Amino acid sequence: MAEIQDYLTEYGKRLRDVRRILDISQKDFAGQLNVSPSFLSEIESGKTKPGYNFLLKLAAVFDVNPAWLLLGKGAMFFKTDEQASSIANDEFGDHTESIKELLWYFKHSPLVKLSVMAFASKFLLDNEDIIKRDIERNQQKDEK
Repeated sequence: MAEIQDYLTEYGKRLRDVRRILDISQKDFAGQLNVSPSFLSEIESGKTKPGYNFLLKLAAVFDVNPAWLLLGKGAMFFKTDEQASSIANDEFGDHTESIKELLWYFKHSPLVKLSVMAFASKFLLDNEDIIKRDIERNQQKDEK
């Protein structure tokens, strides 16, 4: 029984993470899924097991990856055609897929956008000279 409760608790946490990343109130999120806010609250707290229809609706309305929600496997959201086409021409070497996923989250989540910008601004200010030297070294290598 403890295993089922642990599973429901983790499922609820992942669902809450989705809602928070989308920056949607519990009431609005529930409304878009056609469930009551109290039902959503019970799912998020691990007290209630959602049904198959709830999972389908969540995937259809918010593009949530059911494998991630149920098992914590894969990306939180499906990669949409919009995501693929908007960054398909960019290449970042070995990190291309990770960068593409980050850019998609950056585009769709104000939380990610603010966090990345805050980190990047501080990093650039703190390391400006090192970054300039690194760019110059790489440009010299490319010219040879």
